[in-house]
Amino acid sequence: MAAISRIDLVRSELEKLDLDACLISQHHNIFYLTAFQGLSEQEREAWCVVTKEKIYLITDGRYIDSVDNSNLTIRELTAENALPKILSGIIKEEKVTSLGFEAEDLTYHEYSYFKKNAAVSLKETRRLVSGIREKKDDEEIAAITEACRIMDQCLKEVSGAISLGQTEREIALTIEWWLKQHGSDLAFDPIVAINEHAAIPHFNTKADGDTKVTAGAVILIDCGALNNHYMSDITRMLVVGKPTAEFSQAYQALLEAQEIAIQLLGEKQHYKNVDLMTRAFLEKKGYPSYAHSTGHGLGLEIHEGPKVALNSKDTIQPGHIVTIEPGIYLKGKFGIRIEDTVVIDETGQPRCLTLSPKALIPISV
Repeated sequence: MAAISRIDLVRSELEKLDLDACLISQHHNIFYLTAFQGLSEQEREAWCVVTKEKIYLITDGRYIDSVDNSNLTIRELTAENALPKILSGIIKEEKVTSLGFEAEDLTYHEYSYFKKNAAVSLKETRRLVSGIREKKDDEEIAAITEACRIMDQCLKEVSGAISLGQTEREIALTIEWWLKQHGSDLAFDPIVAINEHAAIPHFNTKADGDTKVTAGAVILIDCGALNNHYMSDITRMLVVGKPTAEFSQAYQALLEAQEIAIQLLGEKQHYKNVDLMTRAFLEKKGYPSYAHSTGHGLGLEIHEGPKVALNSKDTIQPGHIVTIEPGIYLKGKFGIRIEDTVVIDETGQPRCLTLSPKALIPISV
């Protein structure tokens, strides 16, 4: 049986919500449905309207000639043909009486503008497309698997070239340069954090990464690669010389917790239970709970659904790709995080896509 298309899945959701159509504004959701590529995720370079019969892509003259999708009905934005006019035409042509919009993405100003200028009942939707995106198809899994392979190789080569005197920022730039040399790019700005900086879960390496590699330093590297629009995410710990007994003990506890969390993905029904049990394990070992979630989905975005968190309502399903990244953070001393990108396979079992060894990586200088 042929796979159900992404558009058919959206239309199925529209039927459940009793909507005639939906206005898609979120950049990644538009790409997911139409393959439209603009230059900026932050600017409104395109809009998409999914109706019962057609898929409309609305964009301006900069991109009209580059749109290559015979399934799309194109509408060009101009000064004379502004968005409200185009929407009104679609609404009239398709006999739309109820139009959904992406409540998580549309600004209040935009909502007010549409409400004033579009003669239609506007109804909010939540995770209509992003919820569908959570379950990856074979092509998406292949793209993320390759992004993981690229990042594994990058991490291996970059960590092997770290030397005394390098700053956190310099190591991060080396990661970026390596990826670009190999036809990839950053999925996000790398976190490279030495010693007490690693106790800050989202340390800003770009702004504050002046600490240098010294003898005895422990180094946290959190990075990801981009491949064909899809992302990977991995965190590994490195040490220059011999780590302290306190660090070694904490590292072993966290490594065990992370591996238990991955195993739980194949045993539990809800992601919140994976988060809860991972924290409980570390607390039993005498370590404080970490301030972030145990993991998150990733794909076209580095943080997307499902959530591996205490407040998550998501159930574990085949096709999900999530990170598992518990941490131990001792303020003023060090931080440790071990992270892998994991796919839930067709049997419901977890499989790591990031394959870098999880043993503490020694740096010889």
